[in-house]
Amino acid sequence: MSKTTEEIKIRFRDGLISSQLIETESLGLLAVSGGVDSVVMAHLFAQVRDNLRLTLSIAHFNHSLRGGESEADEDFVKDLAKVLGMSFFSAEWGSSEPGNWEERAREARYSFLQKTCQRLGYDWIATAHHADDQAETLLMRFVEGSGYRGLRGIPERNGKVVRPLLKFSKAEFTHYAGENEISFREDSSNQDTRFRRNRIRENILPQIKKLNPHFSQTAQRTASNMVEIAEWVEEHLHDLYGRAVSVSDKGLIQIDEKELKKVSSFLQKELVREVVNENDLPWRGHVWNNLNHFLEKATIGDIMVLPRDCKILKDRDRFLVMRETDLEDLNAFKLDTTTPVSLKVGGHNFTMDLTKEPTFSSDGATEFIDFDQLDHGSLHLRLWQAGDRMVPLGMSGHKKVSDILVDAKVDRFSKMSQYVLTSGHEIVWLCGLRLNNKFKVTSSTSSVARLNWSHTERPEAN
Repeated sequence: MSKTTEEIKIRFRDGLISSQLIETESLGLLAVSGGVDSVVMAHLFAQVRDNLRLTLSIAHFNHSLRGGESEADEDFVKDLAKVLGMSFFSAEWGSSEPGNWEERAREARYSFLQKTCQRLGYDWIATAHHADDQAETLLMRFVEGSGYRGLRGIPERNGKVVRPLLKFSKAEFTHYAGENEISFREDSSNQDTRFRRNRIRENILPQIKKLNPHFSQTAQRTASNMVEIAEWVEEHLHDLYGRAVSVSDKGLIQIDEKELKKVSSFLQKELVREVVNENDLPWRGHVWNNLNHFLEKATIGDIMVLPRDCKILKDRDRFLVMRETDLEDLNAFKLDTTTPVSLKVGGHNFTMDLTKEPTFSSDGATEFIDFDQLDHGSLHLRLWQAGDRMVPLGMSGHKKVSDILVDAKVDRFSKMSQYVLTSGHEIVWLCGLRLNNKFKVTSSTSSVARLNWSHTERPEAN
C-alpha cells in the first residue's frame, strides 16, 4: 500500500470522526453513479465500515439518457455493491420534458435518494462531491452574481445529505483508483460542453489553475468563510426580526422603519428578503439595487414589486409586505344563509350565524345585524369597488367607501384586500370597519345575525 493511499484512508476516516458528519452504528445510503469519485467513496466507506460499525447500502439513479452506456453503468454499480457486500437500490428516469435538463435531473436524483432513505429508515445519504466540484459551483454562482449565500457553495451537510469528500481533489481519487486497481465508468456526457458546468470544468477551470494550481482548495476556504459570514448575518437578522417585524391588525407583515434604519443598508435588505422568505432562491442584481433605492427614498404610498409575487409599501412610519395570496379569491362569494356561514377569503376569516344574545363591542371585528333585512337570495361577499357607497351607522346620508377608508387611515395594501358584505345592491358591512345604518339591530328586530371578520394567522417568516 502506497503512502498516498494510506494518507487518503486516514484523512477520510479522521474527517468523518472530527466533522461528526455521521454517527457510529448508523445506517447510510451511498449515492454511486459509477464514476471514479463515487466508486472510490464506496471503497473508502467499506474500509471504515467495521471500525465505525456502519450499515451501508448503495443507491444508483439511472438517467437513461445514454442508451446502452446508462444500462452498463447501472450493471457496474450493482456488481460493485455485491463485491463490497452492500445492498443495492436503483431507479430509472429518462425524462424528455423541455426545460433545464441539468436542474430537472438533479431534482429527480435527489428525490429518489431521499425517498429511498426514508423508506429504508436510513440515517444519512452520502454523495461524492469533492473540492473540484466546489470550485466549479463557486465559479458558476460568481458568474450568476450570487451574494454571500450562493458563495457558501456546496454544504458538507444539508438535512440528511452529507458530503465527506469536499476536502479531497479529483486527482486524488484518480490516483487512488489507479494505485488500487479500482475500475470505474467514464460518463461521456461529462465532456459535453453544451452543459454549463462542463464548460466551466473543461474550458475555464484549467485556465484558472494555471494561475493558481491550488484553486480548488482556495475555493473551499472561500466557501467555509462564507458559511461563517452567513452565520453572523443570520444571528443579527434574528435579533433585528424580533425588534422590527410584526403583524398589523389587518394581517399584513409590517416592518418598523425606525428599527430598520438603525442597521446597515445591507441588513435592511436582508431583513426584507427574510420576511419574503426567499432565502433559498437567488435575487438578481437589479432587485437588490431597486430595493436599496426604495428603502432609502420611498415616500408614503410608494410600492415596489418583489420576487415571488410580493410587494412592499411605504406607509407612514413602517413598511408593509404583502403577498399576492393576500389578494386571492377576487370573485364574489354567494352566501347560503340557510346554514351558518364560514369562509376564508383574502387572508381573512368571515363567519355569520344567528344569535339570541348580541354582545356589542367596539373592536369592529364583530357586528350584529337585523337578519330579516337581508335579501337572502342575493347575499355576497366581495372586494369593494370604486363607486361603492353606503350609509354608515349613525348617519343619514350616503358616503363613499373610498372616503370611509381614507378617514380610517387604511393603508393602500389593506384597501386592496378590503371586503364588503352586500345584500342586493346595498352594502351591509364594510368588513371590520363600518356597518350600514339600515341593517342595525333595533327594538323591533326579531332575528339577529352575528358577523365576524378576522385575519388568518400567518406562520412566522423565519
